[in-house]
Amino acid sequence: MAYLCSQPDTYDHVKARRLIPRLTTIIAALTMALLLPTLAQAVPVRVTINTQALAGVPGQLAFDLVDGGDPHTIVDVSAFVSDSSLGSVTRTGAVTGDLTTRVKFTDNAFFNELLQDIVFGSALSFVLDASTLAPVSNSFPDGFSLFLLDPATGNSLITTTDPTGPNALFLWGSDSPSLISVFEGTGIDVAVTAVPEPDTLALFGVGAAMLALVHARRRRSRQGAGKLQCAPGNRRGSRLARSFITVAMLAISHIPVSTNAADVTATTSIKKSPLVLNRTSNTFDSTVTLTNTGATSYTAPLRLFVMVTPSIVSLANGTGTLPDGKSFIDIPLPGGTLNQGQSVSTLIKLRNLPRVTFNVAFTVDATTSGQGPLPPDPGPAGAIPLLGIDSDRDGIRDDVQRYIALTYSHDTNAVNGLRILSATYQEMLKVPAGSVAAAKAANDKAWRNRSCLVYLYGAREGHRRAKALFAEQFNTQARHKAWAAQDDLLGGQSFESPRNRSTSCDFPVAARP
Repeated sequence: MAYLCSQPDTYDHVKARRLIPRLTTIIAALTMALLLPTLAQAVPVRVTINTQALAGVPGQLAFDLVDGGDPHTIVDVSAFVSDSSLGSVTRTGAVTGDLTTRVKFTDNAFFNELLQDIVFGSALSFVLDASTLAPVSNSFPDGFSLFLLDPATGNSLITTTDPTGPNALFLWGSDSPSLISVFEGTGIDVAVTAVPEPDTLALFGVGAAMLALVHARRRRSRQGAGKLQCAPGNRRGSRLARSFITVAMLAISHIPVSTNAADVTATTSIKKSPLVLNRTSNTFDSTVTLTNTGATSYTAPLRLFVMVTPSIVSLANGTGTLPDGKSFIDIPLPGGTLNQGQSVSTLIKLRNLPRVTFNVAFTVDATTSGQGPLPPDPGPAGAIPLLGIDSDRDGIRDDVQRYIALTYSHDTNAVNGLRILSATYQEMLKVPAGSVAAAKAANDKAWRNRSCLVYLYGAREGHRRAKALFAEQFNTQARHKAWAAQDDLLGGQSFESPRNRSTSCDFPVAARP
């Protein structure tokens, strides 16, 4: 509490006595409040882990540095302190040193790990320092994480809030080198505090000294209360100082943790979290966040294509693979749309058994506003009627329409040509029993439609695409039987390809690939 005393001073003296302590308090608090958030988020930091819940339990500390690509990263772990008992050490990749001195991790290998046998005590702590070069555009951030493992199974001893699932205690990434994401663990507390630089310590000391000076002045004022008649003064300044200190302490404790789909990669921000080894699935996992930065909304389905090189590394949790070998993940959209500025995240799991360095490229497809949305997936119900479900009544079954739009989303010619062929295939299911004329008319049309595909893509690829559509179109026993019945009527009939295949496409042909 600030005190204002009624001793016989001039009015100016009383004002100065009121003002100077308050200004000193505010300046000191501001100095500390402005410094502390910076300290709390800066590397190097001290990581302290309360392991009381595991006291006496044998385990392993797994410090992992995973290389996401260029540029190179160096991580140091030093000043390790614990009442735990340390055992043997296993090093994988580019790791040197041990916890009794200093451990240096470099990303000269894809996976770099220090595996330290331990019998847990009540707590452990260490200083973490790392380089701060941001990843290049086609790379994942380099990631450094810590796990508490069961030596018998190799899996985590605890469950944490790690969003990728492997149960890391914390994750540092080269994309945000000043931040460490701390994950809550079952019975385990993790605290991260700054290791300030000397010049910062000096400024911090100035702030602390100023607060101490204010405290001493107040104490002397209270001790003289017997001689002076004092009354409580305006406490606004001291409340303000306490508010700044509260903000500073919170900063320390809260370390930041249509009918066709279109290619919307150019208007989508793609952010990848560092890769983390998931020991349960033996994959390297990352959270990929997509943000709509364009001028129009996206409508489901939102499809993330994942292209990995070399091919020995693959997507382990893909929704499917296109005929050209591209793997993809379909991402649900809350409410069915992703408006401008909104984000959605998905987990990707990459299988990298040889643990080689790799590159990943992403593209994104979605229906944008201005395009009509695809019809809903009819599911198993769509296989029951012979003609299936055609909710938008465009002559194409909903499931086939979706297959064409999503499989060939980058190729307008393929979409148009296959839609026309699909409608012709659908007509074959409607041929009256015994009607040779109707069967011949439908097959003449199909022959023309397939000739268009051959013109566009050549005989090999054109026929392959037609056969793939045939498999989607006549995908039940009843449908295949109906097709065979009309086909049996065509004995002795002949079909001729157009002399000029370019005239067989019944739509405006875009630039050919």
